[in-house]
Amino acid sequence: LLVKMARVLHAAAECPEPMGQFVYYSAHDNTILALLAHLGFRDMPIPYFAAHIVFELHIRHSTPYVQLLYNPDPRKFSLLPTGQDSGKTGVEPVCIPWGGKGVEYKQAIIGEMPLEKFCEELIQQRQSYTSLDAWQREAADDGSVDLQRLLFETTSDTDTLDIDDPPAM
Repeated sequence: LLVKMARVLHAAAECPEPMGQFVYYSAHDNTILALLAHLGFRDMPIPYFAAHIVFELHIRHSTPYVQLLYNPDPRKFSLLPTGQDSGKTGVEPVCIPWGGKGVEYKQAIIGEMPLEKFCEELIQQRQSYTSLDAWQREAADDGSVDLQRLLFETTSDTDTLDIDDPPAM
């Protein structure tokens, strides 16, 4: 799933839509916690009903950046700045811990990540793969990981996105 999201972010960075685009994936609370754990976060707030993770792409000076926002409880928190949504507390973007390390969620670095560094972290450090075949190939190799091949390869998995075939909006 994370590689699919990275592909969508790459496609959007290559051909930004003037009006933006939106891609939605749905998951249960346990899947949200597993995703956050895979990203390197520990002791994160337990997700309440309608909790969500948002990956936003921002392009500044031709450089794409990713903002990761986790809203564990939409009754109390908002993606809008504090005070702009019925007095709810604004959620701040956090960075994935670098180097495959983990960090307590409330101690995560606030900010955004360059898209290339985000993808490198997902694939090389966190070992997110596009398919079981890709994982088995890499496990049989010499230990080096080809970031571009994993990020842009197509597989027999009909659910896998190709960078040239972003989802319909």
